[in-house]
Amino acid sequence: MKARTAPTAKTAKIPQTAKTGAAPAAGARKPARALPPALAKNAKAAHDAAVRRHRAEGLGAIALVQARRRDMASNFLEVADALRILRTDDVFKALGRGSFAEVCERDLDMSLSKATQLLALTERVDAPLLIAVGQERAAALLDLADATPEDDTPADLQNARLKLPSGETLRVAKASTREIREAAMAIRRARGDRKNGRTTTAEEEELLVMLEAELRAAPGLADAEIALVAMGAKRGADVKIRVPLAKLGALAKVLAKALPRAR
Repeated sequence: MKARTAPTAKTAKIPQTAKTGAAPAAGARKPARALPPALAKNAKAAHDAAVRRHRAEGLGAIALVQARRRDMASNFLEVADALRILRTDDVFKALGRGSFAEVCERDLDMSLSKATQLLALTERVDAPLLIAVGQERAAALLDLADATPEDDTPADLQNARLKLPSGETLRVAKASTREIREAAMAIRRARGDRKNGRTTTAEEEELLVMLEAELRAAPGLADAEIALVAMGAKRGADVKIRVPLAKLGALAKVLAKALPRAR
């Protein structure tokens, strides 16, 4: 009598590709299918129309800035609106520019820091105050608000009395625009721990302004945070920059462009 052999388990057949004979990789993505010719044509037409529209917007904004800048003091609100248009990615790319900074340099004959300061004014200072005191004084009030440790606004400070590091009292409403700016600088310099020799210099403050302007103009970095940290005089100030992790590449490009000018 023949001994029975144990039945063997059936093995599942692995599907093989026609060309290589290899099993498809788990989770492999299927190649994207090309759009039907009619849809592809419509998509290209829509894209080209959008580029033409953005380019027209950009050219109109450039023309407005060039015409109004002769009397910037009276027209800075209109100029700021035009700069906001030119700052958008779609517009400066439609103009053939790589960044808002390039638009400022090549099309507006305006420094990036000047454009950024004007945008900050109209975005952070209430329009009634801007109109009442004018661009230069509003800019000084904004500078003072950024210098004080409290969460002040330009409107809070326009009639305030501030005790300066020197012990003197600044009556903002009666102070000249230059005195307000000098007060802001004095407060910044005194914010460090003087007992430990910690302070920031005017040169470091100027570098901060330049870096901040570059950050604000870079695509995706408009909300970046940057600040000086006062350290010892021999070491110099530290700088703290806060950006989303996904934007580190954009930050690296800004620093690579800005640092040669900072030396």
